[in-house]
Amino acid sequence: DLNRANASLTEDVRRGERLAALGTLSSGLAHELNNLLNSIMGYTRVIEAEIGPGHRLATDLAVVRNEGRRACELIERFLMFARPRALNRGPCDLHALVGSCLSVLALQLSGNGVRVLRSTDHGLPAIMGDAVMLEQAVFNVLLNAVQVMKQGGTLTIRETRESDRLARIEVQDTGGGIRPEDLPKIFTPFFTTKGPGEGTGLGLPIAHRILE
Repeated sequence: DLNRANASLTEDVRRGERLAALGTLSSGLAHELNNLLNSIMGYTRVIEAEIGPGHRLATDLAVVRNEGRRACELIERFLMFARPRALNRGPCDLHALVGSCLSVLALQLSGNGVRVLRSTDHGLPAIMGDAVMLEQAVFNVLLNAVQVMKQGGTLTIRETRESDRLARIEVQDTGGGIRPEDLPKIFTPFFTTKGPGEGTGLGLPIAHRILE
C-alpha cells in the first residue's frame, strides 16, 4: 500500500512539474505575442494617419486595430491569471472601490436597463489589501452580473461591516442563474457559457486567483 501511495504521489509531483513548465512556456509565448500585436497596431495607426479617414481602406484598418486591441486585452488577462504580479498591500476603501467599478459600468448598466440597489453599513472599515487587484476582482464579478441581465433587472450590492478590520461585499443579480452542472466549472480558465465575442472565460478565474 505504501509503495502504491508513493508511486501515485510521485506521479502527482511529475504532473505538477509538467504543468508548471507549461505555464512558464505559455506566459513567455503570450508575452511575445503581445509585443507582436502591439507592433501591428502601431503600424496600423501610422497607415491610418497617412491615408486619412476618407480612404476606402480606413474602415478595414479600424477593424484590424480593434481586433488587435481585443487580442492584447485577452493576452493581458491570460498573463494576469498565469503570472499575477506581487501584491501591493495598503488600506483600501471598499465603498470607493465599488463606486469606481460602477462608474466604469455606467453605460452597460443603462444600456441593459439594469437598476442598482446599493447599501453600505455605517462605519465600514478600511481593509488591508491591494486596491488595484481587489478592484479588478470586484469589477469582473459586477461585469458578469450585468452581462447576464440583457433584458433588464436589478443589481444589488451590500457592503457590510463585519468587525473593526473586516468587511464583506455581496453581489446579487436577477439573471437566470448558473446551471447546476456548470457550477463546478465556473473558475476553470476559458470556460464560458456566453456567445462568441461576449466573454473569454477568464473573468471569474482571475477574480478567484486574486482573492486566493
